[in-house]
Amino acid sequence: MNINNNIKYYFSIIFFVLTLLLAFTAFPSTNSPIDYANWWIKQYGTWDTNHELVIRVHKVFDRVLAVADKQGNYFPKLIILRSANGNYALCLKDGSVLISKKAIEICYNNKDMDKCDSKIAFIIAHELSHLAKNDFWKPLIKIQKHNSTQSKNKDSNNTFFQIENDLKDEQKKEIEADDFAIVYMAMAGYNPRVIIGNSETNFFHEWLKQSDSNSSPNDPHPAPDNRVENIKKRINNIVNHVEHFNIGVRLYQLGKLRDALAFFESFCEKFPSREVYNNIGLIHYKLAIQKMAKCDKQSAYRFKLSTALDINTIASQMIYKNNFKEKCKDDLFKLALRYLRKACEKDPFYLPAHINYSSALIMAGKYSKSVGVLLDESLQNNKANPGALNNLAVSFYLLGPNPFISVDMFKDATAILKDLIKKYPEYSSSYYNLGRIQDERGRYAASKDNWKKFLKFEKKGVYAQEISKFFDYKIADTKSKIKPFEESCPIRFGEIDISTEKQLKNYQKKVIKIGTIYCEVYSNNNIRAIALDDVVEIVEAPINKPVNIISFNEKYGKPLKTFENLSGSKTLLFKKFAVDIQNDKIIRVIHFESKRVDLSKG
Repeated sequence: MNINNNIKYYFSIIFFVLTLLLAFTAFPSTNSPIDYANWWIKQYGTWDTNHELVIRVHKVFDRVLAVADKQGNYFPKLIILRSANGNYALCLKDGSVLISKKAIEICYNNKDMDKCDSKIAFIIAHELSHLAKNDFWKPLIKIQKHNSTQSKNKDSNNTFFQIENDLKDEQKKEIEADDFAIVYMAMAGYNPRVIIGNSETNFFHEWLKQSDSNSSPNDPHPAPDNRVENIKKRINNIVNHVEHFNIGVRLYQLGKLRDALAFFESFCEKFPSREVYNNIGLIHYKLAIQKMAKCDKQSAYRFKLSTALDINTIASQMIYKNNFKEKCKDDLFKLALRYLRKACEKDPFYLPAHINYSSALIMAGKYSKSVGVLLDESLQNNKANPGALNNLAVSFYLLGPNPFISVDMFKDATAILKDLIKKYPEYSSSYYNLGRIQDERGRYAASKDNWKKFLKFEKKGVYAQEISKFFDYKIADTKSKIKPFEESCPIRFGEIDISTEKQLKNYQKKVIKIGTIYCEVYSNNNIRAIALDDVVEIVEAPINKPVNIISFNEKYGKPLKTFENLSGSKTLLFKKFAVDIQNDKIIRVIHFESKRVDLSKG
């Protein structure tokens, strides 16, 4: 009897152990140790953290992570293993992304490090996509080939078809992860076309060739060529919508904010990048300023803050200390803050978004937070950026004195602006803001002197009007000669009629419908006409004859606005036209109807 009991006891132990092994290898429980990075580290160990490739891959991970979608219950982390028993890349329930040494060696298989970075960026982005959707790693289930004529067991048939359906679901998830991976890696600045390769080979072929694994019916990943075709479709879809972004930029420059917003939001649906979030946030910021000016104009144009449409465009806005909250809604900048904060999260080093975010924080009365963003983010890697320093000076001034700060920040603010004037004598915002601070402190002689200097740079617009009332004399009328560009517009403006259709006969036509906006884009030989609701509004054309910058400036004078790109290119806006300048050469003219552009607002 005791022997029988012992035998039963040992069999029960064996059965229990076998059950655990089955659970670990086929269907892990929700609390399985293999769902956590510690188990993998103990089993396979980590690769040398000081190895140059390990350091490089971590930098790629940080860039991709900044733009990827994330769940709120964990923060993704990268762990590089020496090996992983045939698993090259996977994500776990604790938020870990595991990459094996072998996977890195496959990606970094040539001397072109940029291409190698793009390959590992795709692997990382693919796993982060899984992670964002709570689609974690599962052990591969082995399936034997099914022969219906030989199998008479109904239960086994049902089990087979259930597993087969599960695999189909897994393949759909893999395709979706590829889809998002292409977007993530592109937003992080890596080249998706490296994954596509050429007609002879692609990244997936290279992967299978160099790895120990082979594609099988049990593998949830689609065949290499199928994956490439899906990725090509995704890339083409994004490329086809890039024009939405470009049209949005042009509409913004010409003052059509709400139309520009529609185009940016449409592009954001396809490619939610830092740039498009920045531009959407900036438009909401501008619209909030316009609303604020209706109820409290003095606060709206108190200071001239720095903003940028994915470029270093200088715009203008500010408030009196809490005055506007008594006259205007206190949530005017809510949408602007939301989108601009999102743009900052997409890329911690993206300067335009941080500058715009600080401006929105100032307008919302959050001065200390603005100081933190500028000091901790914007100026860490761009210590001499005039836009960030300009906003920092205004933030300092508005921050103190207050009940929590015993030190008056007036001297610090004016010192920053005076130093800005020395280093950037043509940066007009510093003169305006220094004059405003001095005027509010009763330094009237100094304020007028700085405002006069400001008017030398900006003789028109709301800021010139705002400070003109502080002078004892009327500011001289500085109306510039309104001239069309010397080369005539190739397409007639206005509603598209028979004569316009003749002009557009040989043009390629593309229709874009966004909400209630109906847009037609006509292009031919680098000429592009943009029609909104069947009305030609904008025509862009290359310059037929080279134009000397000096003679151009003498003929047309100073532009009403200048949009300056980080790369050095510029767009100069005049009353009846605009020009794009690259390497000090005018390369393109933009014709538009001047009555449709509000040039008075920042």
